Amino acid sequence: MSIHRQKTKPKLSVVIAFFNMEREARRTLFSLSTKYQQGFNKDEYEVIVLDSGSSQPLDPNWVTSIQDNYRYQY
Repeated sequence: MSIHRQKTKPKLSVVIAFFNMEREARRTLFSLSTKYQQGFNKDEYEVIVLDSGSSQPLDPNWVTSIQDNYRYQY
């Protein structure tokens, strides 16, 4: 038997667009995580990462591995 927790709708959506900025993306996305931020629960917000056609796109698995409230769109 598996127990599924119903995810509540986040209170805040943060949308960030990147284009050929892997180094900046790594720093920025870490700074939005609960490992860096204080006083936030990851269920209160979501981070939507938009890669605007970079020649070397961000790794979607890396983006979503930062925290489970991160989503990636190329």
